[in-house]
Amino acid sequence: MERRFEQIDLPEGIELVPNLSIAKAVELRDLGVKTSKALGIGGFLVVVDTLGMQKASEATGGTSLNVDVALAKIKTVLAVRQSSSLRAARMREKGQTSEDFGGRIGSLFGGGVAIFADPDHEVFVGAVAFSGGTQEQDEKICRRTVEESGLYTDLPTPEQQ
Repeated sequence: MERRFEQIDLPEGIELVPNLSIAKAVELRDLGVKTSKALGIGGFLVVVDTLGMQKASEATGGTSLNVDVALAKIKTVLAVRQSSSLRAARMREKGQTSEDFGGRIGSLFGGGVAIFADPDHEVFVGAVAFSGGTQEQDEKICRRTVEESGLYTDLPTPEQQ
């Protein structure tokens, strides 16, 4: 179901920022856990809003290292509002390192995925990350999670790859 925001008058200097609700974050978490279990991959999944506030998370196995890696992937997505694997590719292309971002980049492993409210990737609403499998498996879990929820990622579709 599509919702449109009505124009509302806000005081000067105040903006309305689209964000994930707790209910949507829980839905994303549940979809991600279901997907990781279906693929037989244990680990840690986390969902955050645009400010980086953790809205939902769950461990399905793995170790404390999986928690640290998933949170590092989230840090990267929030810093650049782009999925971690796309940021890594762009940085390689430009000859950049994480030092070029003043410590704001957490991890360039695949599996940190930006979440958008629209197919044009203009309205960033949060991020999801999973750590427990390979980078490709982690990203697959996150992509499926977001797409099954009716939201969008910035990852290329299989046809675009």
